[in-house]
Amino acid sequence: MSLSAPRLYTDGFMLYYLQMMGILGMNAYSIAIGTAVRSDIHNYYSECMAETVDLHKRANSLLLDKGLFVRAPEITPPDRIAFVTDSNFLGKWMGENRPLTALEISNLFANSQRNLLGKSLLIGFSQVANNPAVRKYMVKGKEVAEKHVEAFSSKLNQDLPASATSDAGITDSTVSPFSDKLMMFFTSSLIAASIGYYGSSISMDARKDLVTDYSRLTVEIMKYSAEGAKLMIDNGWMEEPPQAKNRDKLAKKG
Repeated sequence: MSLSAPRLYTDGFMLYYLQMMGILGMNAYSIAIGTAVRSDIHNYYSECMAETVDLHKRANSLLLDKGLFVRAPEITPPDRIAFVTDSNFLGKWMGENRPLTALEISNLFANSQRNLLGKSLLIGFSQVANNPAVRKYMVKGKEVAEKHVEAFSSKLNQDLPASATSDAGITDSTVSPFSDKLMMFFTSSLIAASIGYYGSSISMDARKDLVTDYSRLTVEIMKYSAEGAKLMIDNGWMEEPPQAKNRDKLAKKG
């Protein structure tokens, strides 16, 4: 990382980025705490969680103070409890469907916002990447993010007024503050998070057309992720994780 490089992103973008990292961090640490057995590791993840919660809270407060906070679409609260009585609630694969539920709106909005932020991040990375293959990969990622934002926004706009979107800024700098290796790592991490969020959305959304869209978009970003993994392997940037022993291979050696 070059601390002397010109700034690549505006203050507004960095606030949105910190807010999003707070959300991703809280999700990741909650899973880590659940898998930790050693008390010192459990305590460590708990401390990380507390710090991440504080980061997210401070980012939200500052966005609100600066008038930059992007609010989710609103619906009228129900005045009574209702139960589903018809399988039409599950919707159709194509054609007219029932209005979106609050949970479906929340997922569509959050996934749209994450892709908007990812788009801005990749635009900046494409401006400063030194490796032509990395630059091309970032440009393709920007196009994928644009496509996904359009897919989510089109569903929201069918039932709700268009919500304000973040105007995360990128400067005109072409001097990279980051190495290509670091930018690829950030990109692969965000792709992994997106796959997880899409899977979570599939599990929570009832309308068939939404499940179809998330499934289709998940396949698309998995293909994009595989291209990134190959690029990192070709450049010697992917660290090999610990693996189980190959017992068949050991037996042949014996």
